[in-house]
Amino acid sequence: MSEMNAPVPRRVREAAAAWAVRLGEGELDAGSARRLARWLARDPRHGQALADAEMTWALAGDLRGSDLFTVPVPRAPRNPLLSLLHAFAAPRRVAAGAGLALAGWLGVASMGGWAVLTADHRTRPGEMRTLHLSDGSEVLLGSDSALDVSYDGKQRRTTLLRGEAVFSPAPRSADEPRAFVVVAGPGASTALGTRYLVRREDATHTWVGVLAHSVEVGLAQPPRAGRAQARVEEGQSVRYSANEGVVSTPMSPDSQADWTQGLLRFEAQPLGQALARIDGFLPGRLVMLNRDAARTPVTALVHLDSLDDAIDRLCAQVGLKAVRLPGLTMVY
Repeated sequence: MSEMNAPVPRRVREAAAAWAVRLGEGELDAGSARRLARWLARDPRHGQALADAEMTWALAGDLRGSDLFTVPVPRAPRNPLLSLLHAFAAPRRVAAGAGLALAGWLGVASMGGWAVLTADHRTRPGEMRTLHLSDGSEVLLGSDSALDVSYDGKQRRTTLLRGEAVFSPAPRSADEPRAFVVVAGPGASTALGTRYLVRREDATHTWVGVLAHSVEVGLAQPPRAGRAQARVEEGQSVRYSANEGVVSTPMSPDSQADWTQGLLRFEAQPLGQALARIDGFLPGRLVMLNRDAARTPVTALVHLDSLDDAIDRLCAQVGLKAVRLPGLTMVY
């Protein structure tokens, strides 16, 4: 890996973000300009990191014209949520938005987000796309997901960088002897004549559910605990991570694949988890403010084409309310 393509250390990203903020506030004095020049000359990655941070800062500045920061929020006596929103003056909200954007830039970079941004295939929140690969395999890429495809003479390798997808590999044969492999996080799933769902739950955990036939799941390195490999049969599912290894789960692959039919199904699931799942299909953000209610189990069949209505119905089950702003829904 070349020096320019190596992961940028967090300290570099933080320094670049700090310089971007200072440059955005106005011209540097002579001493600060010399310090910036020395910092840029120290490592070729510093210049690219600063350029990325400056772009993020500039985009955050554009929020100044967004409805989120210009539409006044009505004051509501004895309502702590709306009172809190009303308390933020516009300049303070713009600065907060810029800070959040820079924080997001740091987080995306540290989570390998640049690979997501440059992935072979990406979907927006709420979008699903069917991919037809060169060998005849089919992939249904889920909402807000990213996939790389890297076939060679030995292996049909795909890498799920974010989100989820249903994989329907073309079967191995005399004409196609290469294994079909889905890499996600610290492990991989090898198809054994199958159809299966893979979901990146977070940076460290991946869930695999088999819809037909079977899959061989294995970690690249021995885990700190648990199994390093497992054969997963039709109707079964596992979750794997570098810490816990490969662990069986009670989650039904068929119900978890309901999104392919435009549905989400929740059966006695904690409200916080249900809303987090819905959040993955929304173009904006969904934030749960009531931590106690987040543990309350809810049951619902949600249609992806009416998510606002679904959120309201889930809130009604536990006596909560939802307030909506442009790009943001808050449940309290």
